[in-house]
Amino acid sequence: MTLSHWIREALSRTATKCAAQVRRAARSRGRYNRLSLEALEDRLAPAATQVAFTTAPVVVVAGQPSTIITVQLQDQNHQPVVAGPGGVTVGLSSISGQFGSMFLDTSGNPLGAGTEIGIAQGSSSASFKYLDPVVGTPTVTADLPSIGFATQQENVTADEVVSNANDAGPGSLRDAILHAATGDTIAYSLAAFSGSGNAFNVDAIVLQSQLPLITTNLTIVGPSGATILGNDVSAANQGLFGVKSGATVTLSGFDVQNSPSTGISNSGTLTLIDMYIADNHASAAANAAPYGTAGGIYNDGTLTVLDSTILDNATASGLGAAGIDNEAGTATITDSSID
Repeated sequence: MTLSHWIREALSRTATKCAAQVRRAARSRGRYNRLSLEALEDRLAPAATQVAFTTAPVVVVAGQPSTIITVQLQDQNHQPVVAGPGGVTVGLSSISGQFGSMFLDTSGNPLGAGTEIGIAQGSSSASFKYLDPVVGTPTVTADLPSIGFATQQENVTADEVVSNANDAGPGSLRDAILHAATGDTIAYSLAAFSGSGNAFNVDAIVLQSQLPLITTNLTIVGPSGATILGNDVSAANQGLFGVKSGATVTLSGFDVQNSPSTGISNSGTLTLIDMYIADNHASAAANAAPYGTAGGIYNDGTLTVLDSTILDNATASGLGAAGIDNEAGTATITDSSID
């Protein structure tokens, strides 16, 4: 190899090495610049200053899930702001919480204890559904402690409204059943409660006679703590509540107690959800077959019991089952207790 050739080879290797170093340095500076730019963008990104409802107030039937309700992180100009690393948690509450209202995910499943929804990192909003058993305009609150809260009044309706604890007359449960049409929902309004603020009490309805036989498809929704008492009923051969063959009925969220005969009788299709059936005592005097043979529930139709308690019911002279007397009917019991 000549001296000139060796020099050219050395210069070429040096140039190649330098070019690689330059490329590595450029890549490093590019990464640094990108990281710096991202950090700068984070610093310049608008900060969330409020949480807000972005859906209009909903109109919902008592006891049924609402349409989707959405809350959003926003800046001071009411523009959406995405949540940072780890996201944020928004607490949900309702003035009707003491009456059994609840929050659901968008598929209709209860959010459970805590009633919180998360706004994920990189997202600006989250959605939920709302269920309320009481007719009225409850205030729903979305709370993010670090920046504040937002409120919105929803509108809960029913076809027939129980507005007092009277045995009969306008606003009574008896009157609502008498006037209900096929497919109607009956629910309580806040007017049926005594008290104020957070100290509302549900006034018990003390019946003077058994309620009208339910002959049409109907849903009756009671708030937590609502009680139907049969203390003053002399006889109730169909039970305090009776469902006729061919009717499809749902009773949910209230108590049926102290009937001198059967608490509830069913010859149709009856679903009980979150019910408390207790201290109903069928006596020999009230025992007109087929009703009166059971303390809690008589059934010769199709009965479904969900998340309910049937407790301390009795029947005289062993004439029927104290809890549920299923006479050639179909009964399905899920997540419920019978004692």
